[in-house]
Amino acid sequence: MSEELTELAARMKNSGYSERLRGEVIRDATIGWERKLEAAETGQRPMYRPREWEQRERQRQKMIKKSAWYRPQADVAAFYPATPGSELIKGIRKVVAEEASTLDLKIRVVERGGVNLKSKLVESEIRRNSECGALDCYLDGEQGGGHHHRAGALCESTCKLCKQANISASYIG
Repeated sequence: MSEELTELAARMKNSGYSERLRGEVIRDATIGWERKLEAAETGQRPMYRPREWEQRERQRQKMIKKSAWYRPQADVAAFYPATPGSELIKGIRKVVAEEASTLDLKIRVVERGGVNLKSKLVESEIRRNSECGALDCYLDGEQGGGHHHRAGALCESTCKLCKQANISASYIG
């Protein structure tokens, strides 16, 4: 374990992380490892649990987290639209705090994410079997057009020039 932590500290140092942060990360990693060891030794949870270990209970907990993620800190979650400077939420939180205390409820007020301006202005997905339109773009997707401009997309495309020359070359990205 100490070899891994030493290597982690060296990598973090090379990446420019401060000495204080590196120390905190190593301390937290050590504490987490010791907790896992203690749980394994006391029989609470195996160090390397098999998939079948308490599968029904873990599935039940997963379902509860999906539907009641705001508990036990709150009894109810209320969602409101995003506004500039979160003005709506600030006002609602004041009112909800006053009313919740009279009703003996804990209410979590959540501001929904706003619409990204880029998503309103830019249509970057390449349509099936259409040219990209970018200068010097030679991608020709094997599945009928590529999506190499869309964030998070995974595509495999072949260069048109290489295809004409019978060279097997492709782009995966």
